[in-house]
Amino acid sequence: GAALATARLRAAASPDLPVTFVEGDVRSVDLGQKFGLTIFSSNALLQFLTPDDQQAALANVRRQLRLGGRLALALFVPDVTWLAMAVGPNAGAVRFLAELPGSDGAPPAAVYEHRRTLPFEQIIERHLLVETLAPDGGTLERYRHQTRLAYLWPREVRSLLVLAGFKIEGLYGGFRHEPFGPESRQQVWVARKVQE
Repeated sequence: GAALATARLRAAASPDLPVTFVEGDVRSVDLGQKFGLTIFSSNALLQFLTPDDQQAALANVRRQLRLGGRLALALFVPDVTWLAMAVGPNAGAVRFLAELPGSDGAPPAAVYEHRRTLPFEQIIERHLLVETLAPDGGTLERYRHQTRLAYLWPREVRSLLVLAGFKIEGLYGGFRHEPFGPESRQQVWVARKVQE
């Protein structure tokens, strides 16, 4: 996708930095070597919507870590208020999020959101609509983007990591080792492979 294309362009701009890109399903891909560190950033694990798929991804990552290798995992902390806004009578509501000013010749844009929470499945569906605006206020173009993410509470993440055979080294509330607590919006986990 677009993220991979951007990463390839950045790597091409730094030819002295050895980067290999592999496209595959993390639940089953075999990279043919062992690594000292694997990073799941930007809620990557939450793309897998079922516990079985999450467990398969973690187990395969563990298989490809060296003994003593680490997994770093960054996930959002589910916000009960945010989740509640997307169930019941609010589930169908479209909310205006922002108007973005135009820049570098690009027209301004309006951003709208529709979201729905499926509590039993622990899935969030989020639909964004971006409308680029004409000078008269009309719509020039519409772009829609949909995401489906699982959400996991910290106790569930701990269980998934332990079941996958990791030893947890730390849980942080941010990327600079901030303490994890009730106000944390991120759950950043560091776990180690301690046995083959």
